[in-house]
Parts: sequence; C-alpha cells; structure tokens
Amino acid sequence: MRYIRQPVGNAASAARLQSLNTELGVKMIAIIDARTGSGSTQKLNPGGIAALLNAAKTTVNPNMIVAIEGPNEWNMMERLYGSTTWPQELRTYQAQLFQQVHADAVLSSKPVVAPSLSDPMSPGQYSKLGNMEAWTDNANAHVYPNWLPFAQNFPMYWYMFDSLTRRNGPG
Repeated sequence: MRYIRQPVGNAASAARLQSLNTELGVKMIAIIDARTGSGSTQKLNPGGIAALLNAAKTTVNPNMIVAIEGPNEWNMMERLYGSTTWPQELRTYQAQLFQQVHADAVLSSKPVVAPSLSDPMSPGQYSKLGNMEAWTDNANAHVYPNWLPFAQNFPMYWYMFDSLTRRNGPG
C-alpha cells in the first residue's frame, strides 16, 4: 500500500495516517468534502473548505499529502433524492476548492483532482457536470470494473477522463 484516500479532520485517523507514513512511507490523497445537513437536506458547504484545508495542514504532515480531492460522489444526490442541482453545486464547490488550495502557501504545490462521481457509466453523469479543466489539475474516477475484465472497461473510463479535462486547442 502506497496511498490512502481519506477525508481529513478526524484526529484518530490522522494519528494512524501519520504512523503509516512514518513507518511505511504511505502517502495520502486528502478529501476535502464539507457538507451540511443529512439525507435529502445535504448541501455542499464551500464555507467549510478553509477549515478542512487547515485540518489537512495541522492533523497530518503536509508532506505526506500527494493530492487534494473534493467531494466524494456528489452526484448520488440525484439518484437518492432526485436533486437536479448537483452539477452546479459541485462546479461551484470545486472552483472554490481549487482557488483556495492554489492560494495556500503550504498546499499550493499539491494537485487538485477532479471530483469523483458515482455510477460513471450511467448516462450523462460527466456531461451533466461539464468540463472541469479550469478547476482541476488531474482527472479522477472510481473504476469498479465489477464483472467485466479491466481491458474491457478501461477504454470506456478513459473516454470519460478525457472528456472531463479535454483541452480545446493548444496550451
């Protein structure tokens, strides 16, 4: 194990991550997923980004963080509760996360990866979210090949990665 993808802010988890880093060199992808409410009343909370970024710098050694990732599978709000506003909410949150990370003296060198989506093979999930290139340094997807061989699934996921961060022209 070389990397752990983990939300920040939990002191017990942070202590264990620090130990894994010291003993084994394990690095961390820090999830910055600030939410309020629960169930159908959940909302992304861009106002909570700063506190979570501060927790990322103070509860673990910032040198063990290799990347920053935003909310986990926010598009689940549509499937679970019928929300149609999730794409705009996620774009707004991701833009603020990207700006705050790159403005932070300690974290600015860390890449900000695109938010993960659940059920990426469901029709239109990435097209609903739109191009996130302006607010990401790297693409991201949760690849669960399930019953299909990886070689069969990978081309489909690669197409989605490419469309998520495709550049329009040189540069």
